[in-house]
Amino acid sequence: MSATYEKLLSMGAKEDEAPSDREAGFVTASVVDPFGNILGVMYNPHYLAIVGGDEAPGALLEKKSVSVSIQDAPRSTQG
Repeated sequence: MSATYEKLLSMGAKEDEAPSDREAGFVTASVVDPFGNILGVMYNPHYLAIVGGDEAPGALLEKKSVSVSIQDAPRSTQG
């Protein structure tokens, strides 16, 4: 997840929320891209089990899964 976050910053995004450890091994972060969109990045150690992977739960902790969500940033109503 750290590499993805750093890649987004290197491509011109600005930090919105630094990577934060959450419960159960989740890590979240967000950046704002050059167009004002908020990009959320999350590491989920349980991803394969959720989507029907057949690996043992203990093995999932060794896997790295990264997902990115895109939300529109609030737009100015002035203009």
